[in-house]
Order: sequence, then structure tokens, then C-alpha cells
Amino acid sequence: MQTYSLLFYAKKAKNNPELSTIYMRITVAGRRTEISTGQTVKTPQWSIKLGKVSGNSPNGKQLNSLLESFRAKLFECYNSLYNEGKEITCENLRNKYLEIEERKITLIEHNSKVKGLIDREFSKGTWKRYETSLRHTQAFLKWKFNISDIDVRHINAGFVADYEFYLRTVRNCSNNSAVKYIRNFQKIINICLNNEWIS
Repeated sequence: MQTYSLLFYAKKAKNNPELSTIYMRITVAGRRTEISTGQTVKTPQWSIKLGKVSGNSPNGKQLNSLLESFRAKLFECYNSLYNEGKEITCENLRNKYLEIEERKITLIEHNSKVKGLIDREFSKGTWKRYETSLRHTQAFLKWKFNISDIDVRHINAGFVADYEFYLRTVRNCSNNSAVKYIRNFQKIINICLNNEWIS
């Protein structure tokens, strides 16, 4: 399991330095994100060293208990992502905690974006090449998985190898044609990588 860390810290309010908002800082593989807990504390009562409210006041104990429940919930989210076989990143963990549904980026979706950029970033000739590649990709998805589209996060080296095998055997493409279609496919994957849709 990939390790992560959680730190609670307090940030002084701009309009009232005597009051601080408590945040959660989530770190996974060197990357971090922050979430406001929605809780405030008097600035002098916050212990930077301990990452919680200092002292034994009833309000302080109650707030510390609430923070620990946040910690437990985050750990549950981590375990849920792990058990679902999903990549664990600080962004995914944050979204899971906040119950933000991930927007899926699909493979076939990219081609419709290319079509919308004709005469701006792509020529009509480029679109026609992509359209031909699209038909091959859709046919491959139907042949291999019996689906019409696929989440880009499910694409890996094995997927590409199977696609190339399909082009050369089932579609009986020549070497030059197969290479051309794989190169078009690679451009789509590079866009996904650049946008961090896949790792």
C-alpha cells in the first residue's frame, strides 16, 4: 500500500488574527493537497508541534475528538480506494473524502475534441486520419472487450500490444499502416499523460 500522511494545521484569519481556521494537509508520494475542516480555534490555543488544540478544556477536547474522526474518515477513504484497485493520489483521496465524483475521461471522447479544432489547431486531413484510426479503435474495443468506449486510466502497455496485434492480424493492416495507426494512438495517450489523466 502506498503510504500517505495527514497533518492538521491552523491558519490565521486575515480579518481576525486571534482566530485560526484548521486545515488538513494530505501528502501522498511527495504531492500534497489541503482541505479546510470548517473548524476554527483561538490562535493561542493551537499547538503547532502537536497539530491539535492544547490544554484540557472541554471545548478543546471536543474539537480534538472531531479532528480524530476526520483522520479516521480519511483512512477509510484510503482503504476504499486501495480495495477498489484505484490509483491513490492526494487528489483522488481528497475527492473521495469530499465525495466529489471523478469525471471520467474516455478514449473515444478525444476524437470529438479534435473535430472541434479543425481549421484552428488541426487540418481536415488530420481529422480524416484520426477518423480512420477511430474506427479501428472502436472495432478493437468491440472485438476485445465488447464495449464502445473505455476509461483512459484502463489503458496500459498490454492494451497497446493487443491493439497492434489486432491491426496486424484481424484487420490485416500492412506494417506501414499499423505503425501509422499506433502513432495516432500514441498522440492521444500523450495528451492524456500531459493532462495527468493517466500516469
